[in-house]
Amino acid sequence: MVVGVRIHAMNISNQQKREEFNTVLESVKYDENVMIVGDFNNYRRGFDDSYWCLSKIDELATKEGFSMYTSQGGSICLLYTSPSPRD
Repeated sequence: MVVGVRIHAMNISNQQKREEFNTVLESVKYDENVMIVGDFNNYRRGFDDSYWCLSKIDELATKEGFSMYTSQGGSICLLYTSPSPRD
């Protein structure tokens, strides 16, 4: 099962982002072969927050039996740097 998630960045607190992610985890934690992908609006690498940042997402995922992987560098710009697909 692949689950696509987009957690908004505007007009939402970090606590609300955490609660939304927990809702997703709770809804699939008993299913087999689950991949959760998306835009989690978790700020930049190295940013630390008590509710919502990469390390907190990893903690929440691990607690529910998931492992987390995040790409190195920019997730989109690496795909489209050189040569441009439009060239």
